[in-house]
Amino acid sequence: MISIGLDETLFIQLFLLIVVIIMAKFLYLNPVKSTIEARDEKIKSLKSTADSGLKSVEESKKAYEEKLLAVRAEMSAYQIKMKEEASKEVEAIIAAAKADIAKSTEVSRKELKQSYDAARQTLQKESSEISEMIYKTISGNVA
Repeated sequence: MISIGLDETLFIQLFLLIVVIIMAKFLYLNPVKSTIEARDEKIKSLKSTADSGLKSVEESKKAYEEKLLAVRAEMSAYQIKMKEEASKEVEAIIAAAKADIAKSTEVSRKELKQSYDAARQTLQKESSEISEMIYKTISGNVA
């Protein structure tokens, strides 16, 4: 049968086990734990940086959208203003054209009236001369 005795090897083995546990704690567990903690801190830092970057991007996007809306409103107002100005210019051009047409029509009417009056006078003069010739011819022949 196996007999277990309590001799000094048990104490040596217990001492070596404690030394191994302590060494494992200092040599293995502490560096691993500190590495894990450092990694966790780095992950938290990166996550915080990413969150703040995302927040900054969202704020920038919101500001961009607000500016875009403002620019669109300004552009719309500018287009309306330009249409109104163009409409006024067109109306001014049409009014000027109407005035020119009226003026040229009046000038043409005056010229036509002058031509008519000149032609009428010429016709009256010629008809008087023809009438006199006819009268002289008839009276000279009859008398």
